[in-house]
Amino acid sequence: MNDVTVLLSLFKGHHSTQAIAKGADISRETFRKLERGTQIKLSTLRAIATYLKLSHAQWLALLTAWIKAEVGPDSQHLEIFVHADDSAKGQARRELKTIQELSAQLPAAERQQIILALSRPQVRKCLPLLEQLHHALNPPAPHPRSKKPKAAAKP
Repeated sequence: MNDVTVLLSLFKGHHSTQAIAKGADISRETFRKLERGTQIKLSTLRAIATYLKLSHAQWLALLTAWIKAEVGPDSQHLEIFVHADDSAKGQARRELKTIQELSAQLPAAERQQIILALSRPQVRKCLPLLEQLHHALNPPAPHPRSKKPKAAAKP
């Protein structure tokens, strides 16, 4: 299982293989090959990403994984930098990179168990609440250029 497969499993959400294949105008067999780790054309990956309505950060993570898979074993020497357009995209990119780094440290069987858990509807329903909890516990730092509102003058 390569990183493209792992990311697509996470991004797939509630969509079935059949729905994705139909929506991306590809064969179910092509999508199944991708799920098994077989390389696919970039245009096919883009069609799937478009159908899934991936965010810019998700697309960049998927594209980076695809490029590394295409390069093969030498990709360990490849470092790809993405310049975010704004702080939200940069934060999403950093979080995805952290997830990728952490998942790379796990044995393949454990990564597979996480993917299986995330494919369960009951677990996916909890994800927005976990995201809210994460943001509540880790509020974003104020933007360095933002100014504090001026206090109203006392009468």
